[in-house]
Amino acid sequence: MSFDVKITRAAHRDILEMTSYISKVLKNRKAASEHMEGVYSIIYSLREDALRYQIYDYEYLAEHEIRFAQFRNYMIAYRAYEDTGVVEVYGVYGAMDLPERLRPEIP
Repeated sequence: MSFDVKITRAAHRDILEMTSYISKVLKNRKAASEHMEGVYSIIYSLREDALRYQIYDYEYLAEHEIRFAQFRNYMIAYRAYEDTGVVEVYGVYGAMDLPERLRPEIP
């Protein structure tokens, strides 16, 4: 089954903030570009196999069937809707920010 990937504004914002931090604060433009490309690569790979990552085993997140894909030290939060063939990406978080930061962004 092929999925249509929808990236929320919050997820795009997270990626831009991550890229800006690496570029401006850490002063590493090359790494910033690599991180952004890597995150989007993982996100778009969900088109082909969105169910390969497990549902996150934490009460609120499990209730909403939230899965996490990982790129380096970042976690990409998403939900795969098998009935409609849609993957909705909610955010990209540093591993230490989970799961509480995600709570308000899940529908």
